[in-house]
Amino acid sequence: MSERTSSLQPSFNPEALIPTLPTCPGVYLMYNHSDVVVYVGKAKSLRARLRQYFPTAGQREAQDQRPFVATLPQTLSKVEVITTSTEKEALLLERELILTHAPLHNVALKFGRHHLYLSLDMNAPWPKLEVTRHPKKRGAGVRLFGPYLSGADMRGMMSVVERTFKLRTCDDRDFRNRARPCLQYQIKRCLGPCVLSVERADYEAEAEGATLFLKGDHPTLKAQLEERMRAAAAELEFERAARYRDQLAAMERSLEPQRVVGLRGAASECDALGVFREGDHVQLALLEVRGGVLRRAHPFRFDNQGADTFELISTFLHLYYSQGAPPPPEVLTPCELSEALEGEGEGEGEGE
Repeated sequence: MSERTSSLQPSFNPEALIPTLPTCPGVYLMYNHSDVVVYVGKAKSLRARLRQYFPTAGQREAQDQRPFVATLPQTLSKVEVITTSTEKEALLLERELILTHAPLHNVALKFGRHHLYLSLDMNAPWPKLEVTRHPKKRGAGVRLFGPYLSGADMRGMMSVVERTFKLRTCDDRDFRNRARPCLQYQIKRCLGPCVLSVERADYEAEAEGATLFLKGDHPTLKAQLEERMRAAAAELEFERAARYRDQLAAMERSLEPQRVVGLRGAASECDALGVFREGDHVQLALLEVRGGVLRRAHPFRFDNQGADTFELISTFLHLYYSQGAPPPPEVLTPCELSEALEGEGEGEGEGE
């Protein structure tokens, strides 16, 4: 359970405010004189954390040395706190409030709302590959891949999947009302389950293959395709065996330009995050390594960032993975994050 309290005062007075704050976990929202949220943070102890923002008697500077902190006594009109039962609850609430208010001094991550994802609903009788901008609006059984930072990147991946696995992409209404195969079937980009007698087991195998491909599990996919090709040839089903052969060739072609960037000594399934910072301008690069091969590099640029590097990376990873596919077994970062990805809070002295 969470409980919200506010500290609105005619003239913001941190010395009067801080002793009244609770010592339990929670989230705090800082408002400027226009009643706009300029910063959201979480804390193991709200009182101890807020004390670090403002110099006490005999101190010239606050304990928190981030550039924007020095301006807070003049720019804030109030601080609102929301108490929570646990640190993990505070972490989840902080994430939602950052997405809701997009505060000036927080890590301004907007990719979750603007970038593209591919989804595959395995609960549907004939799973459909489709594009979505709303990764949270999905039910159980819906597999999500992305984010793709540009339409060209997404369309390129979708085109490869269409040519290789031939899953339907049509609207459900069109699928139900068709009387003959559409153009996608004519150009060999769909198996045509809308009107043709397609074995459901074969179609589901194609959907599983597309899932492995989009996840980057190419070794498993290759082994499965080779086994199916041999089995089909042994049963004299040469057309089906040729399809598996073509899928193997298409997968090899898609990987060929990236073979030179296999990472020696790194986990075969991992993400690696790099950070370059100049003042309040930050450039992040997230590298996806799947099957020992670098699949994609996602660049992110953020300006006007007052957060320190630890907070920036921690918040970035929480928001990135909460809105898309789950993290791989290993995430490499330029600084030690301890249990940040599991949502556990840090020590009271850091509070972020």
